[in-house]
Amino acid sequence: MTDGDPESAGAAKTLDQVYAHVWSLLEEGTRQRSSPFHTPTLATVAGDGTAQARTVVLREAVRKEQRLRFNTDLRAPKHSEMAADSRIALHVYDAARKTQVRVSGAVTLSAGDARASDVWAGMRAMSRECYRQGCAPGSVLESPQSFPRGALDDEAGFGNFVVADVTVETLDWLYLLHSGHIRAGFDLRQSPVKAEWRAP
Repeated sequence: MTDGDPESAGAAKTLDQVYAHVWSLLEEGTRQRSSPFHTPTLATVAGDGTAQARTVVLREAVRKEQRLRFNTDLRAPKHSEMAADSRIALHVYDAARKTQVRVSGAVTLSAGDARASDVWAGMRAMSRECYRQGCAPGSVLESPQSFPRGALDDEAGFGNFVVADVTVETLDWLYLLHSGHIRAGFDLRQSPVKAEWRAP
């Protein structure tokens, strides 16, 4: 099948098949760095009510738990935003597959606890390095060269490390097909999951 074929791109015949396809894309994002689903856009609400968006790295996608995970820095603005308002959204557009997936959910933050420790223990040294920087993300610098890389030890780095577990509440899938776009929505707050076709 070609990339333009709705079957190959995930425009399956049933809502159940679409739902399974969406989770397979999210799971793919945790394994393949080249996948657009590896780096979704995270949207949060800042303290002043403005919308904020940035890229995060998807680390886990567990369908049976309806859960996604990314990590963040305790000092980053997105951490304080999520701590103040747990409602978040994630967005991915895969141009090759002509597919958009939107996720909404509630985030649970874990820092300095057993959950964070377990994830930290499984991380590569290169990934830990992000949390060993000597200043907070977004800090003003005199120059790019003044950034204090690796200024903290591993213990201090762990002190900056936060696990963000997202309980998925809704999924919205859109496939851009030349003969007519196809869209479906899923409400995971209901049991069984409520699935419906939607107007593109």
